[in-house]
Amino acid sequence: IKQYEQACQRAPKGVAPSKLLPSSRDEIELHEDLVEVCGELLHFRGAGQDFLEDRLFITDRISRLFGCHSECAEGSREKEKASRIVTVMDLRLAFAPCRAVANNGRLSDSPGIGTTDALQLQSLYESLATHETVIAVPNMGRSLAQDSGLVALLFDQSEVISNMVKYPQTHRLIVMHYLEKILFSEHVDQLVQWEFEKTDKLMKQLHTASTQTVREELLARGLCDEESADRLLLQNVAVISPLPVLF
Repeated sequence: IKQYEQACQRAPKGVAPSKLLPSSRDEIELHEDLVEVCGELLHFRGAGQDFLEDRLFITDRISRLFGCHSECAEGSREKEKASRIVTVMDLRLAFAPCRAVANNGRLSDSPGIGTTDALQLQSLYESLATHETVIAVPNMGRSLAQDSGLVALLFDQSEVISNMVKYPQTHRLIVMHYLEKILFSEHVDQLVQWEFEKTDKLMKQLHTASTQTVREELLARGLCDEESADRLLLQNVAVISPLPVLF
């Protein structure tokens, strides 16, 4: 990323920054801390002509590396096993400040609201009932205002919001916008050129819409007054829009 930023700064007008990026493995500069811990390095490089094509190429190579892709079209188990690279690594623990998992908490993944499987639905409602902090991801990278099903789940079909109102010292809501689909379908050209003006505008719009939706739904259902709603939004509700990874 640092090398790409430097390329953007020194690229002449009309010259794509990608043309100034390393063209061979030997030109790639690795941080000294990374060099100390990494073992064998594998280098995958796309053609540099089409961003999405290169992204799919890298994803495919990583899938093959970790045994998620079969080389054999007819599904031969022996050829599939032969194409896999066994990856072994020591157990690593990473520590970082995170309010959502404070006090020996843990992160749990639950099924989405679109499932029709009875067991998955049961797992979803059990997760909502037993976790103090819930991370809600609106569908298709849109705002909470555009996902009526998620709003109904949080406010009507579970105790997520009511528990947050009753127990503000422990219960929290995180609304996380999944931006990858919408960014790579509508703003991929700007991202490739390292231009974030439209992306920043989109993130602000999503933040405003989701925050306003939580406030309006709290008041419409009579769960609290305006002062309490504003306090909950400030102390118990987080609306975030993390940028997506490349793969």
